[in-house]
Amino acid sequence: MNKTRRIRKIWVLFNLSVLIVLVFGILPGALEALLTDREAELGQAIPDHSESQLRYMREHLQGSFDGYKIHQKLASQFDVIVLSHMASGMMNLATADPDRGEELGPLTAEIARRALMLAPYKSDPRDVKDLGQHNLYHSHLNLILGIHRHVSSSKEHDTLHRRLSRHLSAMSLADGDFHARSYASFASGKWPADQAVTLASLHLYDRIHRTSLSKAPIRGWLGEMAKRTDAAHGLHHSALFKTLWYAEIPRGCGLSWTILYMAQFAPGEAGELYERYRSAYGSDVLGFGGFREWPPGAKHGFDVDSGPIIFGIGMAATGLGLGPARMFGDGASYAAIMRSATVFGAPSRGLFGGRRYRLAPLVGEAMLFNGTTARLWFAQPTPSSRAGEKAPAPVGPAIITLIVVLASVLVARALYRELRRVTRV
Repeated sequence: MNKTRRIRKIWVLFNLSVLIVLVFGILPGALEALLTDREAELGQAIPDHSESQLRYMREHLQGSFDGYKIHQKLASQFDVIVLSHMASGMMNLATADPDRGEELGPLTAEIARRALMLAPYKSDPRDVKDLGQHNLYHSHLNLILGIHRHVSSSKEHDTLHRRLSRHLSAMSLADGDFHARSYASFASGKWPADQAVTLASLHLYDRIHRTSLSKAPIRGWLGEMAKRTDAAHGLHHSALFKTLWYAEIPRGCGLSWTILYMAQFAPGEAGELYERYRSAYGSDVLGFGGFREWPPGAKHGFDVDSGPIIFGIGMAATGLGLGPARMFGDGASYAAIMRSATVFGAPSRGLFGGRRYRLAPLVGEAMLFNGTTARLWFAQPTPSSRAGEKAPAPVGPAIITLIVVLASVLVARALYRELRRVTRV
């Protein structure tokens, strides 16, 4: 009898746990994806859910910091990228409302402090004589320092900011291909997506200090990339070194990343690239949507850059593509991507805390914060030819909502019956 009672209690707890997951974990996101008019958010300076996500970012930045764990950043080189996307989100907010500098300045200061702690040297970058070829880190750090300078007007890092900018400009012009190496340990490792960050950071430096360090690198890079495109779609190659098997194959993760940053220093060219990218790689399944990782018909797998690939849609390409969709007024893509995020990211909001996506790693959380707030910092975008196009009907969210509701009812009934049995014993 006691054994039977214990088994029934375990069964009750199991059903209760399933019911909680269904009702409080999955159903809110499914209902949000089904009922929210995401296309209308393009007319808002900052969506309400992004303000709530800012509260979560503030809570995170107010905590202790000793580097990021692998489950937060997914790859060892992504730690500064987490901070870079957070900073870009702050820049988006400050651009939408310049009066928020006093509020956002302490947050960008903390982001800069953490970024300096992540330096690939044994000492602070401000104390290093030779910066070396750690240019992926240098580019994101430079962007962070520029954002902090612009948002807060603090001159604390001006010396390092100037030194990094001159270094990155020189490295971009050094080899004739208008790309700086991404890593010190990989002499031929050059990716257009990484260089887009470099150029965005230099362009920001020039805007702040009224210099022209970015002019020649940007002009040269645009000319170089006009030659490094695939014949089928006119999309950028993924890498410069041909020993990498996918070097000449346009990848969604790289294109979404490139356009996100390219829009800040070459908005016209970025808009044209987005049009071609959207036409060739845009995809939707039952009202969920995003961007393909590989060209249509290609059967390649996933890696740490792409994240999971589902029905051809890449998670990184899609998450990073949210920002370009918003910047260029592509409401259909923006809405479809946000449906995917709200259903599969399981957003939650504490009573006093901010919104977060429970199933997204911190790097994904930061990318979504940047994407949902994305805007051009110093120019007006040319709207996409798809502006005004309606998003596909939310068939997928409707099906998932129906399944979750029915499953919740069945589990609740089973739980009720089992509770009655337990109380009778």
